[in-house]
Amino acid sequence: MKSFIPFLFCGLTLFAQSGENPNNSILSVISTIEELKFPEITSNTFDPAWVDSLKLQLPCDNILVPKRTMRLPNAPRDYRNGTHRGIDFFANWGTPVKAVAAGIVIRADHGYEEIPASFRVNMLDASAK
Repeated sequence: MKSFIPFLFCGLTLFAQSGENPNNSILSVISTIEELKFPEITSNTFDPAWVDSLKLQLPCDNILVPKRTMRLPNAPRDYRNGTHRGIDFFANWGTPVKAVAAGIVIRADHGYEEIPASFRVNMLDASAK
């Protein structure tokens, strides 16, 4: 009897909706499932015309984008969870620096030291009160 109950349950489940509309039965739905096809992404998918009108604004005149990967985004760092999030530009003292977009300067110095996470948490907690 114990082995008969699972078979009975499966049979009732599979044919439960087949009375009114057999196309709504579980077997009918399962038999029509097809694999989803995604378009293949290749290097030919990108069209440079999409971005040809965009221009990179640089913060300093006559200062080029660095070529060393350590000065570019996603370079490994000992701070900020180990990932560099910007581009390091180097210019002489007194060189005018422009903002390339709206925002806030979060750091502009030499010898930066990361503050401990607990200090930041305490500072945020204190400012929230």
